[in-house]
Amino acid sequence: MKHWLIAAVLAVAATGCSSPGLRKAEGLEVAGKLAPVPKGVSVYQYVDPRFDFLPFRRVLLEPVVVYTAPDHGFGDIPQAERQALARFIDANAPRILGGAAVKLAEAPAPDVLQLRLTLVGMTRSRPLLQGVSYAIPVGAALNLAKGAAGGSGVFMGSVILAGEFYDTSTGALAAGFLAQRSPNAVNVLAIASESAAAEQGALSLLEEPRGRFDARAAERR
Repeated sequence: MKHWLIAAVLAVAATGCSSPGLRKAEGLEVAGKLAPVPKGVSVYQYVDPRFDFLPFRRVLLEPVVVYTAPDHGFGDIPQAERQALARFIDANAPRILGGAAVKLAEAPAPDVLQLRLTLVGMTRSRPLLQGVSYAIPVGAALNLAKGAAGGSGVFMGSVILAGEFYDTSTGALAAGFLAQRSPNAVNVLAIASESAAAEQGALSLLEEPRGRFDARAAERR
């Protein structure tokens, strides 16, 4: 059985959004090891079966890297917008991932895994059309139905985020994931701007492992 910390992080796989267009992003170190998660969700994952996760209790966060290889998922979105989303994730990742269950580390140590987050892609929302879709009866009903099923809303953007975990003592790659996410259809914050859905999608991806961290820590008490 995987160590609870990694099992928690990779639990993002259970709640990915369906999108057959997600590509592996071959420029990532973990790319050649990633395998698709069953059930058609937009998540790839990898866990080294030989790696001993038991000694690790803390996570060292690297600054978010913006993916620049030709197979990125940004389309024609300008670099400034990509960097702004990376800064948004940087600003929120410590708040969301740090907590009682998992401590964030400030330096490498024998009990520390390093987490490298890479922003691989994003799509913009169309906030005007998205707002109208909430206002008209048919659109509102569709968004509510999608939200109840965990789906994204009409005209809603998305984010593609990768995470790679390394042993800070040896530099060995221990695990990784690549996931595409849109916020829930009833998340009204996602219609604030063209990039708001990508921002909320990134928060959702970070909140998933945080919830699993807390649940797994409670089980171990």
